[in-house]
Amino acid sequence: MSSSTESYFCTNHAMLARNNKLGTQL
Repeated sequence: MSSSTESYFCTNHAMLARNNKLGTQL
């Protein structure tokens, strides 16, 4: 049902959120 692009964006968003959290600490 969900396309590969959708799952890619989901994982990418999670990685961005984690990177953003690390960036905020710096």
